[in-house]
Formats: sequence, C-alpha cells, structure tokens
Amino acid sequence: MVTFTILVTLAWFNPGDADSNAFRISHLNDRPLSFKTDVQCMEHVDENHQVIRNFVNNFYRGKAVAVDIICEGHTSS
Repeated sequence: MVTFTILVTLAWFNPGDADSNAFRISHLNDRPLSFKTDVQCMEHVDENHQVIRNFVNNFYRGKAVAVDIICEGHTSS
C-alpha cells in the first residue's frame, strides 16, 4: 500500500547550518498525517500552502526557508 506525506524542500542561508535539505510533515495536531492518494495530499497542500510555509519558516527561525512543497509516496508493508 502506498501512502503520501508532505515534503518541504529548504534553502539554507548558511549552508554550514544545513542538517537536511527537506522537512517532512508527518503529524498535524499530534496525530499522524498521511494521505491515500497523491491527489488528496496535493489538495491538502493547496488548501494549506501558506500555513505550511509559515510553520517551516518559523521552525527554522531565519536559518532556512521553505522553497517547494511536494507529496512523497511511501510503500508500507
């Protein structure tokens, strides 16, 4: 079964600070957040695009900014 999660790519102001080039969003309000289809995932991203960007930008507090938001598929066993 394939599920989809939100993946935000990052741009770092100081590349030396970079611990990852992406930020995976797996929970919302302490509950798992995943989608059965890429369409459902992208609809969620479209509806919450600015909220997602603001969350990630605030998380990194001026060290990195959100560049792009995509849906990534995962196969579960």
